[in-house]
Amino acid sequence: MDNMNILIAIIAEILMLFASFWASLYLAPSARIAMQYGLDGKPTWTTPKWVGLLLTPALAAPIFGFVIALLNTVSVSKGIAPLVLPVAVTAIILTLSHLYLLWRAVRSHG
Repeated sequence: MDNMNILIAIIAEILMLFASFWASLYLAPSARIAMQYGLDGKPTWTTPKWVGLLLTPALAAPIFGFVIALLNTVSVSKGIAPLVLPVAVTAIILTLSHLYLLWRAVRSHG
């Protein structure tokens, strides 16, 4: 169970880092990346290019570690699905939010 959770977390981190590398090819060195959007669809705050590209993957690592450590304290007798699902959902949410921010950044600077 633990190995599957770690594998999911590693794959999500690799996807986020690959997406950041891809986006860096399309963004100018001086570009700023919006990290949050208001209800009106306008950015509420931005970061320099490399901070924006690496912030979500950097924050995701300790989040994955916390979720995996928390799941290690639970014992489930109904298979591995209940223990893999929280990490998988966390990975999907973090990866999709990172991809969305990068897509908006590339689209607005492209």
